[in-house]
Amino acid sequence: MIREINEADLVPCCKLLIDAYNCSPWDNHWDISTSLRYLKEYFEADRFVGFLAQDQTEVVAAIFAHEKTWWTKDELYIDELYVANKMQGKGFGGQLLEKVEVYSKDNNLGGITLLTDKCMPSAKFYHRKGFAKAKHVLFMYKTMKIK
Repeated sequence: MIREINEADLVPCCKLLIDAYNCSPWDNHWDISTSLRYLKEYFEADRFVGFLAQDQTEVVAAIFAHEKTWWTKDELYIDELYVANKMQGKGFGGQLLEKVEVYSKDNNLGGITLLTDKCMPSAKFYHRKGFAKAKHVLFMYKTMKIK
């Protein structure tokens, strides 16, 4: 079942984020406190769009996104899409992408954008789902040295 995310879903979505990202290949170090702050920032944003997938009563996948103003036509920007480690490859991520595609069409949005790590399996997943590398965009990053 796919449904909209509400505030009561934030803690289960945090636990899911920890399950999905604190293992290989991502090897992150999320905890409940930081993941709750992280997801609340998206949830409380103007024009938030979020859905989750449930397998019976268990939350198994989530997508956090927001509508974004663009000069040609507003877009949907996917901030996070993640699936429980044991549930990956079972179609839940694809179902969530299909849901945001329908949402985007229903709301007359111009497209869907996202960032992902080109060295991780997620890049192949998005490519299979019809996403292409943007030739006109370069994502850049600078690490700050903390004293």
